[in-house]
Amino acid sequence: MASESPDANPSAFARPTPTAGDANRTVIRFRGTRGSIPSPGPATVRYGGNTSCVEIRFGDTLLILDAGTGIRALGAELTEVGDPVRATVLLTHFHWDHVQGLPFFHPMHLASSLLHIVGPADRDEYVEQRLARQMEPIFFPVPFHGVRAECRFTAWREGPLDVDGVAVRVFPVRHPSRTVGYRIETPSASICYVPDNELAGGRYEVPSDWRRRFEAFLAGADVLIHDTMYTADEYERHEGWGHSTTQQALDLAAAAGVKRLVGFHHAPERSDDDLDRLRRTLGPPTGSPDDPTPSDFSFSYAAEGDELHFG
Repeated sequence: MASESPDANPSAFARPTPTAGDANRTVIRFRGTRGSIPSPGPATVRYGGNTSCVEIRFGDTLLILDAGTGIRALGAELTEVGDPVRATVLLTHFHWDHVQGLPFFHPMHLASSLLHIVGPADRDEYVEQRLARQMEPIFFPVPFHGVRAECRFTAWREGPLDVDGVAVRVFPVRHPSRTVGYRIETPSASICYVPDNELAGGRYEVPSDWRRRFEAFLAGADVLIHDTMYTADEYERHEGWGHSTTQQALDLAAAAGVKRLVGFHHAPERSDDDLDRLRRTLGPPTGSPDDPTPSDFSFSYAAEGDELHFG
């Protein structure tokens, strides 16, 4: 049964099914990399057609970043292990492509599961209400009150979070509707996740020094997973839609001194071959003379099933 959290501390529900391996190792697995709408088919086999979902494991802690359609296969794997599922789900916002997989996340329907779901909202109950809305009978056959897992809901308003000893910082970004990015710090890795963010153009209610503060939020991260939905030509037709180009993200990564940029939230019409061609034609990031792009900087587009290991 769902319940509300009285505070903003997810640590009570942050112990997932343990996995074998080094307790200090951080593992990132890309479960869904597509933006806007699922786009399965032969043209997207390599980079994937599922919408936003990233799994992060550190020791016994399981974090799930967004709950797009990529969360369904993750849930099936967790259930197959047979142990009770303990996880924290960090939602960047409530647009469909970031929550539409949650009703199909099998651990939600098991009484043995303990889930903590965090999202940007003014009150804890608003997180639950927004997720329940997509499971109303007119949209989905199983009502939200039929969920069997024990769920807690926390509305992020301000300040950092502590997830079972893992520090999580939150930063409001430029996207229609209230949207945030996350920075996750483990002893072996610093990971920034910003899947929907318009770096230039559009009109948003952000402070005048937003860009400077955002770069400071990202500074020195081991990996930045960032919105690269549009090409430069496409962006001219979609300014104000809340997304960035790959070149804009590369320039941001250089300015923030991150070690690795992973392009994310691929346009639904973008084929595997299209992404390969884009990768070959990209210019270098433009670091400042005082803070040039580090020689060990790397860039790739996120591919469903890929893993990154740290520690």
